Amino acid sequence: MTTNQTVKKRWLNIEELASEYGFSKSSQYQLRKSKQIPFSQIKASSKTDKNNGSVRYDRVLIDKWLEENRAV
Repeated sequence: MTTNQTVKKRWLNIEELASEYGFSKSSQYQLRKSKQIPFSQIKASSKTDKNNGSVRYDRVLIDKWLEENRAV
């Protein structure tokens, strides 16, 4: 690997997906709700956790999903 190459992390959070791929947070929510986009849900560690878990997107699966769903 040359010094000009950057390593992209595999797992993206909601903000990172919005920034790198251009999916707004509301679009992501609708796609997750209708189970159209691949994602993983990390469950909250306790019932009192207000966050209710975190969503992560696998960059490999997102790239594959985009290829499979492109308009021709």
